[in-house]
Amino acid sequence: MLEIDLVRRSIELLVSDEEMERRRASWNGFEPKVKDGYLARYSKLVTSASTGGVLKI
Repeated sequence: MLEIDLVRRSIELLVSDEEMERRRASWNGFEPKVKDGYLARYSKLVTSASTGGVLKI
């Protein structure tokens, strides 16, 4: 559950600390589909779309 307050411009996650620890313990992370070549290089070095999605070398 989330609490969204438009006046304060905030979003609060309504989950207990124990539940968050359980979720963190079971999370395995992200495994990229492409591991070599130009697409892998791009995915590692690209900036966010809000900054233009360019390679940051």
